[in-house]
Amino acid sequence: MNQVGRYEIVEELGRGAMGVVYKALDPAIGRTVAIKTIRLSDLTNPEERQRVRDRLLREAQSAGILSHPNIVTIYDVHEEADFAYIFMEYVHGSSLEKMMRRGSLPGSVDLIHFFRQVSEALDYAHRKGIVHRDIKPANIIISEAAPGVPRLAKIADFGVAKFVSQEMTHSGTMIGTPNYMSPEQIQGIPVNGCSDQFSLAVVVYEVLSGEKPFAADTLPTLFYLICKQDAKPIEEVNSTLSETVGKVLGRALAKDPTQRFASCGDLMGALSIALGDCPAWKPVSRLASLVDKSMLDATSADTKVQGPEPMNGGTAPVLIAHSSAPPSGTNGSPMMAPVRELGSADAPVDDRKTKELMSNRRRRGEVFTETQEAPPKSSIGKKLGVILAFLVLIAGAIVFIVRWNSGPTVPVQVLDSNSGPVAAPPLGTTKAETKTRKSTSATLQPKPVSHPANNAANSRSSNPPPLANDNTNGEGVADVELLSDPPGAKVVIDSKPDLSCNSPCTLSLSNGRHTLTATLTGYNVARRIFTVPNDNSLYMSLGRSMGVVVITSFPSGSEIFVDGKDSGRTPATLRLPVGSHRLMWVTGSKQHEETIEVQSDGFEARSFRWQ
Repeated sequence: MNQVGRYEIVEELGRGAMGVVYKALDPAIGRTVAIKTIRLSDLTNPEERQRVRDRLLREAQSAGILSHPNIVTIYDVHEEADFAYIFMEYVHGSSLEKMMRRGSLPGSVDLIHFFRQVSEALDYAHRKGIVHRDIKPANIIISEAAPGVPRLAKIADFGVAKFVSQEMTHSGTMIGTPNYMSPEQIQGIPVNGCSDQFSLAVVVYEVLSGEKPFAADTLPTLFYLICKQDAKPIEEVNSTLSETVGKVLGRALAKDPTQRFASCGDLMGALSIALGDCPAWKPVSRLASLVDKSMLDATSADTKVQGPEPMNGGTAPVLIAHSSAPPSGTNGSPMMAPVRELGSADAPVDDRKTKELMSNRRRRGEVFTETQEAPPKSSIGKKLGVILAFLVLIAGAIVFIVRWNSGPTVPVQVLDSNSGPVAAPPLGTTKAETKTRKSTSATLQPKPVSHPANNAANSRSSNPPPLANDNTNGEGVADVELLSDPPGAKVVIDSKPDLSCNSPCTLSLSNGRHTLTATLTGYNVARRIFTVPNDNSLYMSLGRSMGVVVITSFPSGSEIFVDGKDSGRTPATLRLPVGSHRLMWVTGSKQHEETIEVQSDGFEARSFRWQ
């Protein structure tokens, strides 16, 4: 190809899943541009091709409104023959991906400066309502230095990334290895700027540590790690980083988007402060990580490495170095080793729990040692401080004992503990039994004497102790209407089986604070806290329980049918309701069928190899 429209092709810059990227020249104004090509030849249906063309134009136009120094500008979109062409700003520089591959990353100060530029650009786009969806090192370009022009970090493929990712999902094709996808992208739920923040945190983690936080040999395993497993604390991979840096990245990598930072700028602000506490920090290049891995292979017979992936590479050597230093709080066992065998009994979750347990024990050991070493170095002032602290503790104990013996708290707690098994307050026999039980087991309860006897019984039958006084008013009980969508949910009040019914229904409840749990097979549990008599009608909307299923085939491209419904082509990630489902792979005249049981918030993978 020598020319596209009026643009003269200069050279090829790279190839992707849907086409080629060229460097070209606009002879009319002498401007150098980049041209991204997208193949349309695979779409033989004219209506489908028109849909794709219209959507590409729409996405490019939405991204064209972005005008930011750290975003690659889209100039134009053109269709010709079997290709769509996107004309965009050409940046003379290298992507972070190439820099990591060559081991030529910028210095520490410049690196954070560039990441801050990226975060500002993302926040700008998010305020415009545009989510990138494909933040990765290959889409972050660092311009080369030029006289009088500062180096800039620029984000490429805005709008184009969204189009490509969704069209590939529509056609059932996976683009590369989605190490940088957020959990919500994998689960197929709507995304916002928090998704880009997660991807940016993955990039930062990889640049600082030399390895990806989530890596695996297969897509199902990778998806499981991203959706279910926490990343290894980065301070255990790069010893020049502090635990605070790990906490910052851990928050940005939270599985729940609501637990992440409010913006990408907030993430980089917190990261800058955390890195300021460890001024000697430096990133670990990917090459250094691979060298460390090869050194480990030569010295450790216990480590099993299957190729040059950064999944285990570099991890074990750093852990060994940490294990010789107790203050690091690690146990020296590689976290990612069990991940390759997710089907085995050695689940990675247990390994992490063991690590956290050992870390907590060592931290406790360090504090204990420091406390024991303090007395030989203590001065007279320190001894006086210890004595004063001891006297304060004694005084506090005296006050606590006095309040315990004189205050009304104890009778209330006794009343609540004895009223636990009592039936619902509306039953007269229950009130009588409660009154009898109270009179025989808790005789020092003078508080209810100022109220009528029957109101005192109502007070004793209330569930939460702090609201015992509220239940002693003149009304006692009230009817509460319980509704759910869909109906038929089992509603349990205060975790008491005798206070339950199937919605829609009505229960008579004592005045005060109550808890409610509504359960229905195939739906998420609904919980509410309410107050009687203020809340006399409660409505619960139950959401369907869902699970994630990854379906693949060898070769890929097989049609997928779930319960007889066309669900795309392999590979595909589907969200299915809890319960049994019938999966069918179809290619040509061949078909294969399986039954799968989807668990609530579960993650399943099914694959089939055609013979």
